[in-house]
Amino acid sequence: MEEGPALQMAPETFNLRLEELAVIDIAFLAAGSRSSSGAGSSAAAAAAANPVLALLYEDNKHARHVKTYTLNLKTRELEDGPWSQANVDAGSSKIIPVPHPLGGAIVVGESVLSYFNTQHATRSTQI
Repeated sequence: MEEGPALQMAPETFNLRLEELAVIDIAFLAAGSRSSSGAGSSAAAAAAANPVLALLYEDNKHARHVKTYTLNLKTRELEDGPWSQANVDAGSSKIIPVPHPLGGAIVVGESVLSYFNTQHATRSTQI
């Protein structure tokens, strides 16, 4: 059976370790979630090839936070991502990636929807 183009380009699988112990939700963010500064540079082009993960997790004091990581495919390591947000709604349970051109993520809480992105444009609304 022949492999299609997508299968030929798929990277080899590998394992990663997260610092956060109580992960509630995880999502890959859209390409628009990366920083757009220096878009013409080769460093920006290399960063665009690396996916961004968003984690919703709970710490040992039962506070919930969102943290992003950039998955460096060349070194196979997690690097600090473009943004993070401490102390989101205590009942937060879901991360919804927002597609390009806005990028970022919506965090669904018990009583609040919050939007976060790389420009630190935070918007929240009661539900």
